[in-house]
Amino acid sequence: MGNQKYAIFFPIILFIVFDISALSLNYWISDSLSKSTLAINLAGRQRMLSQRISKSLLLLKLSPTDTEQQETKAELETALQLFDNTLNAFWEGGNTLDGDHKPVYIPAIKSTQARQHLTQGRQLWSVFQAPISLALAPSTPALLDQAIKNTSQHNLALLRTMNQLTLTLEQEANEQIRLLRLIQSALLILALLIFIYITQSLVKDRHLASKNNQALNAIFNSIETSIIIYNKSQKIIFSNQAANRLFQYPDGIPSSLLVNDILTFHKSSTIGRTRNGKSFPVNIECQKNEFKEIACVICTIYDATKQIEKEKNLRKIAFHDPLTGLANRLLFQERLTQEILHNKRHLKTLAVLFIDLDGFKAVNDNLGHDAGDQLLKLVSHRLTKSCREEDTVARMGGDEFTLILSSITHIKAAEKIANSILQKLSDDFLIQDKIVHISASIGISLYPKDHHEADLLIKYADTAMYEAKRLGKNRYVLASNLLNKTTQSPST
Repeated sequence: MGNQKYAIFFPIILFIVFDISALSLNYWISDSLSKSTLAINLAGRQRMLSQRISKSLLLLKLSPTDTEQQETKAELETALQLFDNTLNAFWEGGNTLDGDHKPVYIPAIKSTQARQHLTQGRQLWSVFQAPISLALAPSTPALLDQAIKNTSQHNLALLRTMNQLTLTLEQEANEQIRLLRLIQSALLILALLIFIYITQSLVKDRHLASKNNQALNAIFNSIETSIIIYNKSQKIIFSNQAANRLFQYPDGIPSSLLVNDILTFHKSSTIGRTRNGKSFPVNIECQKNEFKEIACVICTIYDATKQIEKEKNLRKIAFHDPLTGLANRLLFQERLTQEILHNKRHLKTLAVLFIDLDGFKAVNDNLGHDAGDQLLKLVSHRLTKSCREEDTVARMGGDEFTLILSSITHIKAAEKIANSILQKLSDDFLIQDKIVHISASIGISLYPKDHHEADLLIKYADTAMYEAKRLGKNRYVLASNLLNKTTQSPST
């Protein structure tokens, strides 16, 4: 009898250990998601900072007054410092500022692939940064022109490297989560096998069946893992207290129910249904065995709602702007690539609009960052209302927005939407009980007229936007007009 008790006791201990380990992995997965989200956000911000640096250099050259030059210079120095601190923190671990400008520590990136992108980014940054640093010191216009030229040559490569780093971090985060899930599944299977062993051991002797069943129920009811057992007729013959709570049957899942009454099995997922008819996703492991000399299936079940929600949030953070909810730069570029392929197949035209707000910095400086954030949200709403449902609106960072106008019939359609945007953004904004006025400068590039590549369409639209600013703001400029001038200039 003593040996029999010991033979049962040891597997029970192992079962509880494996169950606790599986639950601990859930917390580990949550922590991994949190750290991965921070790294992905900061890597994404590097792309925005590189664009802000390029923009500030151009504004520094175009600023008409010393005051505006000093403000632009301060903004440029801040962006350079933040980019450099974050890049160094990725490389060797250290402190930087998060999206709310609060100090945050990030560990060094250790994966080989990510460090390769990081090495390339550091090399590009050293080439990218040096001329800008010279231009910030008391310098000649020639040094500023050289810095602008150098930035134009290397900005696209630096942007691509930061995009690759962001994608690699996201892929590695997903791979890490998949590995943790695999380990979790292995622990569940081991726990299930031990559970089967315990079940078989407890039912060997009919004379001790009653006492063993009571002990078995007590054990299963003491753990947090949901367990149900059903026979070959799909009838549920056992459920522990965790399963009763999960499916909201306080008095126990009725023996009259079939397993399909509470679980719906699909190839890729399993859905649970509570007593009140509420559906929720579950992770489930099943094993065929015998229970009380009856052929049955033993299942361990976990509510996957929180895990799926965290993964959904991770995807949203990776592809959407956290302030406005619009598509971010990464998602915008992916959609633009897809739209180009679609329009190429159907021989149609699309337009890319690059929008920069005029007067946003004054609102941000005079009313504060909260007011600036509120204004960006209102602007994003008006931009969305100005477009069709099939179009894409994205925030590239700061006060810059981009649009994809898909499958337009003529350039006049893009010009009509641009005029609508100019009108809507010039209307009054009510911010903190104050009337605020801004405008917008818009650059427009066309596929396939201006170019066939996504990156160059964005670049041409960006260049046209700066031309709109130079011409007095609150207007749009077609990139094709600038390209025609560039083409005709040698002959003139």
